[in-house]
Amino acid sequence: MTIEAKKCGGVQIFQSVANTTRRSTTKQNVVAEYMRSREVYRGETVAILVDAFRHTHAYMKSCREDRNDSCVASDLIPFRVLFFLSHFHSDHYNGITGGWNHGTIYASRGTANILCWRLGIPESRVKRMDFCVAYTFSLKNGALLYETTWEEEEWRCSDEFFSVTLIPAGHCPGSVMFLFRSPVFGTVLHTGDFRFTREQPNSSLLPHVPRMPHFQKEIDMMANPVLKSIAGKVDVLFLDNTFCDERFNFPSRADSLREVNQAILSVFRDHTSSLQGVTQEMTARGHEAKEHAISVAVLIGTYFIGKERIAVSIQENFLPLGAEDSTCNVVPTYVSPEKYESLRQLEYYREHFMALPRREGEVKGGGSTLEVVTKHAVRLPQDTLSCSSMVARDLFSSLDPVEVSTKEIAHYLTIFLVPLSSVTYPVIAAACGGGPSDGGVAVPRKRV
Repeated sequence: MTIEAKKCGGVQIFQSVANTTRRSTTKQNVVAEYMRSREVYRGETVAILVDAFRHTHAYMKSCREDRNDSCVASDLIPFRVLFFLSHFHSDHYNGITGGWNHGTIYASRGTANILCWRLGIPESRVKRMDFCVAYTFSLKNGALLYETTWEEEEWRCSDEFFSVTLIPAGHCPGSVMFLFRSPVFGTVLHTGDFRFTREQPNSSLLPHVPRMPHFQKEIDMMANPVLKSIAGKVDVLFLDNTFCDERFNFPSRADSLREVNQAILSVFRDHTSSLQGVTQEMTARGHEAKEHAISVAVLIGTYFIGKERIAVSIQENFLPLGAEDSTCNVVPTYVSPEKYESLRQLEYYREHFMALPRREGEVKGGGSTLEVVTKHAVRLPQDTLSCSSMVARDLFSSLDPVEVSTKEIAHYLTIFLVPLSSVTYPVIAAACGGGPSDGGVAVPRKRV
């Protein structure tokens, strides 16, 4: 074993060179393993990384050292790393802070907005990217040269350039896949986290699917022209294999949404049947039937970004009464102020959501919570579990009222998309109509 002696403050320190080398090798292995699924390309002057924001110093140091060993220092072009972020979930952006100074971060518009707002990244260090656009970069110095509308037949690229195109990933608002193309490294598809459904429903039965705003041009993945153009032509695939374990049978998003909507419908119907029985018994005894109300509050546990489509699906199935004659055509979903701001930054269905007060003390009117939330009378959709696994409206064959006598029974729905700890009992009690002031029927809450 080689021992290296060093002097520090007059004291001679003996250090094992072998141990130092071992620690250095271990660190290099950690960085190499981390980058293995994130490094799209690494050349003499440019590297392309996706969702790789940890070990940045070590990686860039390694790149420069490797290049210095093979190049003349005076001829060197500054080494540049291009950072791409697929979506704003912590396991992907981990390593980004407000003091980020390693280079521009390229992301979808929604994700870029969140980066600047949530993490305080300066606008100058973020590049907002759109769908259906081919961005062409230099492989010599990493500069973004120009942007063109994506066209399959027109794609041409010399050895000195590469292009990148964004594809909707279907994972969460703002999530994308990256398609990289260059004669140097071929065609590379990095999926990030994505959801791909194999089913191809009849086009005449396609439901009204909650879509991203117009600037993101979300397209059905099966018909996405960019994906279709590279079928059988991908040289390297970075694949999200979260659900690739054959031991499990994971439901599709459509199946999950159907279960949620069916659970809510079941709560309404179960209590409707009970109340109808009570009403019939009172009528038989000669008592005047009174109007009853069933109020259901749905709490959807959520991440900072995620689960929004569940709320939109519920809104599309349980339409408010008189929606045709009103400016309010959906039951609003209540969210925390921070969640509402994130939806505003993402430009995702902001008009479908309403922010709760920041603190309970902000509620006016002598502590009444009725000013915080408003319950909405809704129509119940038909129950057709035998239908195909469509999303939203086609989960049920019709949005006509349920064919049962519910003349004396009103159905009210309130939706919350916030961490459960943020919703206080008084707010839920008001939403469920359980207070003595409104004569409502207390309905056991079912977690869906």
